[in-house]
This record gives sequence, C-alpha cells and structure tokens, in this order.
Amino acid sequence: MEPQPVLLSVQYLRALAALLVLLAHASLKARQYSHDPMRWYHVGASGVDLFFVISGFIMCHVTAGRQKTVAAFLKDRAFRILPLYWSLTALMIPCYLVFPDKINSSGGTTSVLHSFTLLPSDSKYLIQNGWTLSYEFLFYFIFCASLLTKSRLRLLIPPVLLCLCVLAGRCARFVHPGWNFVTSTLLLEFAMGIAAFALLSRVRLGNVFAVLLLACGVMAITVVNLTPQLIETGDRTIVFGLPMVLIFTGIVGLEPHFLAKEHSRFSRLCKLLGDSSYSLYLVHPAVLVLTSLLLKSLGITRLPVIFVTVLIVVGLISGIALYRGFEAPVLSWTKTIRRKHSPPQIRTPAPSPARVS
Repeated sequence: MEPQPVLLSVQYLRALAALLVLLAHASLKARQYSHDPMRWYHVGASGVDLFFVISGFIMCHVTAGRQKTVAAFLKDRAFRILPLYWSLTALMIPCYLVFPDKINSSGGTTSVLHSFTLLPSDSKYLIQNGWTLSYEFLFYFIFCASLLTKSRLRLLIPPVLLCLCVLAGRCARFVHPGWNFVTSTLLLEFAMGIAAFALLSRVRLGNVFAVLLLACGVMAITVVNLTPQLIETGDRTIVFGLPMVLIFTGIVGLEPHFLAKEHSRFSRLCKLLGDSSYSLYLVHPAVLVLTSLLLKSLGITRLPVIFVTVLIVVGLISGIALYRGFEAPVLSWTKTIRRKHSPPQIRTPAPSPARVS
C-alpha cells in the first residue's frame, strides 16, 4: 500500500521548528563564550512546541484510512526515531567519559541508562534534547487507543485521554518526575495538532483565512518575544502552544500554494531542511559545543556576530550531512527489510487535509 503523501507545508514547518531551536542554542553559546548579538531572541523553545503540534497532526495523517494494528504503529514509530537517537547517544558516551563537564554544561546530573530508555527522571540525557522524545512516545502510546476502533469518532479518543492526564495533574499535585511527566500540559499540544487535522480535513480554509491564522500566530509569538516575562510566568502551552498551532494551521492551509512552487530553489531548500530536521535537532547541541571550542581557540569570540553566524551555518550543515549520510540510508534500509516481511495492509476511505488533493 502506498504511504500518505508528504505535505510540503509540514516539511517547511519542521524546518522552522528545528531552526528556532538551533538559533536558541547558538544564542546560548554566544552568552557563554562571548557577547550575545541575539539577546533580543527569546522564543527559540517554541520550536519544540511546534514539533509537538506537528506530531499530533502527522499521526492522524499517516493513519488516516488505514487498518493499522497497535504493534505495527509502535514499530513504525520506533524504527523512525530510535536508530538515529540511539546511535548518537552511544557516540556521546566516550565524550561524556572524557569531558563530563561539556555534556549538559548548564548543570545537573546525567544518566546514561535513562538516556537510552527515555524514561523520565530528575537526571538529564546524554543528548538532552531527547526529553522531547519521551513525550513523543507517551503520545504514541495514548494515540494507540484510536487504533482500537473503526468509529469515525476515533480521533476524539486521544485528545480526551490527553486532557484527562492534564486534569489529573491539576487535581492531584504529586511531587514525582514520572507523575509530572504523564500529566504535563505539554500533552495538550499534541491534542492541538489533532484538532488542526480535524479542521483541515473537513474545511477548505481558503488563502485569506489561512493567511489570517498565520498572521495571528506570528503576532502572538512576536508579543511573547517582546515580553519575555510571559515565558517565565505563563503556561507554556498558552504562551508557545497557541501561537504555534495558529502558525501551523495557517501554513498547512496554504499547501496548494506551496505545491505550485515546489520546484523553486527556496522550496527545495526548505524541504531539505524539513527532511533533515530530526537529524539537525539531535546533533546540533554537540556540534555547537565543538564548534564553540574551536572558534574560541581561533579568537573568533571577539567577533560575536561572526561567532553566532558560524555556529548556525555549521549546525545546519551538520544536520543535512547526518540526514543524507546516516538517517536517510538507515530509514530506506529498514523500510526495505520490513516491507519484505509485512503482510499487505487494507486501505479504507478517510479524510485528509481538505486543501491537499
């Protein structure tokens, strides 16, 4: 059975999410080694929230109209996420043994065991960005409930469960990493992605309304950037999640416009960055550490704009190189092997984003 078509708009959004995080970490390195020319930039963490919204949408998109078992779904997600993450985590072990102060230099303890299991704890991971993968897998397990029924209302099940988890955290305020993890308000951002899919699969937004949603999201995140105290005092799901779901819905609503220009250089670059966003997201922290040390030895820290620019460029190049050299070949190889041993799946009619046809 043919897979669901890749949405260009979603690839662009993946590129945006990874870039937001990369800029935040480049800014952090500039503060550690030099003067930060990006001290005005406060919303890099919102890239993670955008990733969560994307995930909620994509899980609906890739399972739409498919009779997929829970085991097959979880196997798909594991093969998509774990090979690259585990490989990079294994590479970080010798670095951690030799330069423990360079791993999670912001402080705290690091757990090798939890780095591989992705189980929540008070310790950090060797690749600290992996904390978001813990939430991804929690969402995948919750989303499996929708695969147990053929009802047209099946997509209501995950949002309801996600909301119940958050409500439980509000009603019973236990102090435990595991409890805080499974009741975090971040889970609502996956529900936002599901809501975006439900809307886009049934309603033709039109260019004007899509641009309006996008503009509202951009204005909201700009206000947050100009008033960083909101980040400290407000609920992250509101401060970052709501602007990101508006931006997401607006951009996906413009999918036909992007398809009309998919062969332009800008479009190809955005798609490449979207394809390599997972590699970029995982590898850039280590790359920024090494590049910062090199630039410091060369005296480039005295030139903060050049310092940050080099960090960003090297981060982008490393993400693309890792994607092309490792992630993409491994994904292709695992798909080929699994296709040979998988029974054919049956496709049934199901809604897909209304502006994508």
